[in-house]
Amino acid sequence: MSVHTPLHLRYEEQMKDHPYGLALYKPTSTKLLRPGSVGYWNDLGDWQPIAQLDDPESLQQKRLKAPEEELERAKYKVITDWDRKYSTLVTETNVTGQVGVEIPGAPASEALTFEYKSSGNFGAILITEKPIHREAFHHESPFKRWVKDNVDALMESKHKDEIKSHRLSIVTDVYSTKKSSLTTWTDSSRTIRVGFKVTAQNAVDAADEEVVVFASGFKFHIHELLGWTKVTTHPLESTSRLAGDAKDETIDEETRQKVITMKSPGRNDTGYEIRLDTFGKPQHEGEKEEEEESDDNL
Repeated sequence: MSVHTPLHLRYEEQMKDHPYGLALYKPTSTKLLRPGSVGYWNDLGDWQPIAQLDDPESLQQKRLKAPEEELERAKYKVITDWDRKYSTLVTETNVTGQVGVEIPGAPASEALTFEYKSSGNFGAILITEKPIHREAFHHESPFKRWVKDNVDALMESKHKDEIKSHRLSIVTDVYSTKKSSLTTWTDSSRTIRVGFKVTAQNAVDAADEEVVVFASGFKFHIHELLGWTKVTTHPLESTSRLAGDAKDETIDEETRQKVITMKSPGRNDTGYEIRLDTFGKPQHEGEKEEEEESDDNL
């Protein structure tokens, strides 16, 4: 990746080894970004919310329909053993106890100090306060159906141009924390020293508002087919496999994306090609991760 690539994109790319989803260079409040959030990331890496699928009021304000079925929420234990995360090519060295290494205000017996160095032209360290909370919705099909049902309203909304250029994202899975700290650098010769004060690992209840550090979900690229009423599959054939309310779903052999070609639900002269992609590591239809309930969730 070029040194001229924006930092948020370099951070996303260099944190892909962590299996939690898309790493957010700009952590976002759970009031704006959580499972069921509909919106897009702009060119600066800022989340731009449009609606919330489990909030009927936000949907009504945008003239959007609610999902036909109740979204199935996953249940996970509170994560209390979450450690610091650093990017690809970064190495960590424990320098605790070395001469000249100390943390102001912390007794030596309670201080841990680490050095970080990248062998490339980018490095990042994400430090979060414990515990970490994971929230998610299962499955792919409810979100795909919701986009089909609302495609006219989305493409007639004031967000139409942004949806076309940035694609429409629906968040289905997030990892959040009460506090986070991110350090990045672009000098391969630079060494970063970070001190930690050892404290008791007491789990606390989640606050009303946290910040999301990893997210994943589905991304929809919607292309209007104006003046379109049918597709003829052969010059001698006059019938259309896409006439009326019929929908056709195929797989793009090159990109492996699902491609939905459909007639507009409310506009006779319009059709849509909807390409379904993913960001991060969402769960797909029929694939569930192990669900667990614990006293930590009560």
